[in-house]
Amino acid sequence: MDIAIIIGIIVGVILIIFLIVQNIKQSDKIKKLTQREKNLRKEVANCKEAISALENKNNILNKENTNLTAQVRELLDKNSKLEYQTFRLHSQSHTLKNLAQNVQDAISSLYHNVTAAISSLYHKSSDITDIMGMLSFNSATATENKSYTSVKEEIETIEKYVRVLHDTKTSKTNYVIDTENVQKESPYYEHDSILELISFPLVENAFQHGNVKADDFLSIRYALFNNVFTVEVKNKLNEDYERRKKYSGLGIENLKQRLDLFYPNCYKLERKAENGFYWCYLQIIIKQA
Repeated sequence: MDIAIIIGIIVGVILIIFLIVQNIKQSDKIKKLTQREKNLRKEVANCKEAISALENKNNILNKENTNLTAQVRELLDKNSKLEYQTFRLHSQSHTLKNLAQNVQDAISSLYHNVTAAISSLYHKSSDITDIMGMLSFNSATATENKSYTSVKEEIETIEKYVRVLHDTKTSKTNYVIDTENVQKESPYYEHDSILELISFPLVENAFQHGNVKADDFLSIRYALFNNVFTVEVKNKLNEDYERRKKYSGLGIENLKQRLDLFYPNCYKLERKAENGFYWCYLQIIIKQA
């Protein structure tokens, strides 16, 4: 047999064996790739299940967060109502105290001049009527669980309070309540729109630290333009203000808490003491219904 033929046969056999081996290797690779693909599919499925479980947990957490938020709002609302009732009782106690002082002063004068005492009691009866009107205003709102009032009612109530409290301190006409810049055409003038007695702490602060007997004791200026309500209180300070001021400020702090609660980012409160006067300015952006 020719050597060339033999070599050709050997080479052919080697090529066939090589191809068979390569085919086997390729088949193994395909099997491995197939298995890897199955494993990847399983991992993807597991990941999808994990993502779905996380989404479910996230939904549950969102629901719980919504419930907690609602509970917090409910608690804040209850807390604000309690704070408001405390504030109302505080204001009523002050007016009752002033009423008692009025009557006590009149009775005291009875020992010196019966005629003057009777006259004093007669004139003070109008003050007592005003106080009763103020207290009935508060009682009505308490019965109705109402915490808002109109700008008109707010101003009228403060006017009564100032007149009564002023008359217990001095006979001078040394205070001014200016309502010239109150826009009576505003829908908020006669409709419940602001927190009841929101300006009370500013006025009370003036009587607590002011020189009531000074000729220029007190000025209160109200303004209402569209949905912007402002009150500016300026009072003559007592000579001992610097000594006493470290024991005061609770009323203003309570006011700030109420403003933060009911008018977040919708109010401005400024205060300063200079040249013997104390000045307070409150601006509220009324929430439009």
